[in-house]
Amino acid sequence: MIESQERFDSAVAVVLAHEGGYTNNPADPGGETNYGITSYDLDCAGKSLDLPAEVKDITIDDAKRYYKSQWWDKYNFNAINPLPIATKIFDMAVDMGAHEAFTLVQRALAHTGEPVKVDGILGLKTIAAINELYLFGCDRVFKEELINASIDFYEQLVAEKPSLKEFLPGWLARAKA
Repeated sequence: MIESQERFDSAVAVVLAHEGGYTNNPADPGGETNYGITSYDLDCAGKSLDLPAEVKDITIDDAKRYYKSQWWDKYNFNAINPLPIATKIFDMAVDMGAHEAFTLVQRALAHTGEPVKVDGILGLKTIAAINELYLFGCDRVFKEELINASIDFYEQLVAEKPSLKEFLPGWLARAKA
């Protein structure tokens, strides 16, 4: 079995590849970002993690430390047995927000016949349901449900906020990864 740190390293590599480096696109509601980390993120967690004060100064090691503490460990992604599924959900949460991603996860579980409460919380019952699908070899079907749910989410977001249309191709590529 892959060790916890190796699992995180594999998953965060996917997130960082999708997030990319420094950007400051005026059309992006998140504003200035570096490896997907915003000034808001720095204000909330930067001091406790000894991160730079400026977004542009964040290094890849800073980003890994941030994602390990504020995402991977916080939401217990390591408890999800199939690493590709843990990585997919981790990436979704970073991009669309934890509550939205976890709501989509629970809806996808319901579509595969797993009886979970749709509350947007990645708790023990949701993780157990994901792991049960894995035990029965249904994780590929579940991943397809996650991909479709993500695509629907991004398309609906752009329908509601047409100013975000320029981001849709990247979001759809990320959803399909």
